Amino acid sequence: MKSMSIFVLILLCFNPIVGAQPTRENGLSVHVVPKSAPQVLGATKGGFMISQSRAPALPPLRPVLDTPEQLVEYFLRQRQEIQENGLWVVVTNPKAYSEEEIKSTEMLKKLCREKNIPLFFCRAMALPNGWVTADKFSLSDSDSLVNTMLKAETIEDKANHYASEGNYDKALELYNEALKITANPAYVIHDRGMAYVNKGEFEKAISDFNKALAINPDEKSFVAQCHNDRAVAYFHAKQYKESWQDVQKAIELGYQVHPGFLAALKSKGYAQ
Repeated sequence: MKSMSIFVLILLCFNPIVGAQPTRENGLSVHVVPKSAPQVLGATKGGFMISQSRAPALPPLRPVLDTPEQLVEYFLRQRQEIQENGLWVVVTNPKAYSEEEIKSTEMLKKLCREKNIPLFFCRAMALPNGWVTADKFSLSDSDSLVNTMLKAETIEDKANHYASEGNYDKALELYNEALKITANPAYVIHDRGMAYVNKGEFEKAISDFNKALAINPDEKSFVAQCHNDRAVAYFHAKQYKESWQDVQKAIELGYQVHPGFLAALKSKGYAQ
């Protein structure tokens, strides 16, 4: 998140969705090892290499499965928590794969759809934030996807620059442009919310923080930041109870709330 947490307070949700969204750390991570160069990833052969799991510790030579059918079978043998959090598949440059290997990723998508398995893909060069759902991913066209993601990041960087200079109208224009193409809208929506806070449009800011939390409810640091920043917006909207509740949530998540903000809330009758 490239955010400017500007405390305009000091200078003077959707409702959260029910049920946790899948997370990589609780699911099963896999690298698609190209048969043309398995040694690059330390494998002895090409295929689907299990690279991360909360199952019992993986052996030094991690399992490499030959087919998507074998991968799905392996996945369905994992405990319920892992199955609920899905498959997280890392791929490399499509030029490294044969046509057959590219087709195998499409078969994996088909099998996961049939069995309601959450499936996510990411190009290695776009880690850690470049994850997209299977329906948005095609290995053969992943260069285009990555380029689009990088373009969105560039636009957001420019928006953040304008916001840091106080040109919030231009920043908002660019945040909206980035949202048209980004694969990770929660971060852009959060930063747009900060621009609304600093512009004094607090209800719009609260709405954006609600949306950001609904899209990305499981990344602890991001959620804590959103609660803190929404608390600032609530305070300026004179919704002090809601502001205090958000501050408490941010503190529970380990966020260091600004002492001046806590003092301002205390002046309104809210203190630990």
